Amino acid sequence: MSINKKIVNVSIKVIFIIPCALLIVGCFGNHSFPDNTQELMQYYEKKGKDIFHSPMSGAFLVAKNDSILFKGGIGHTDLKSEQDINADTRFYIGSLSKQFTATLILLLAQEGKLDLKTPIINYLPDYPKDKGAQITIHHLL
Repeated sequence: MSINKKIVNVSIKVIFIIPCALLIVGCFGNHSFPDNTQELMQYYEKKGKDIFHSPMSGAFLVAKNDSILFKGGIGHTDLKSEQDINADTRFYIGSLSKQFTATLILLLAQEGKLDLKTPIINYLPDYPKDKGAQITIHHLL
């Protein structure tokens, strides 16, 4: 098995193992969730303090059956600002998508739809030609 196939196989396993582990922990944990929305938000805020030693913050949607019980946010967008989080707050994803992009690129390479050793100028024609001819997708990965 080639190194690229091993990387893709490991990446795909990680992508599926982490959510499964979180699901199992959530299902088998001994949780008794509060019935009303205010108590639920206080529960999560307390859990944040207990686990992370800081108040829980984020945008939340709590639904039961077909009805939305709570849609909003708790806390501030960052520690420096006083801007409250609400249901429409947008968060930066940071580097979260890099491993997914790399996995998809390796899958395309495995299928023969792109070559990792080809200069990026072949895939990005508007990129400056002098640099684009020297950089390959392999370099970017």
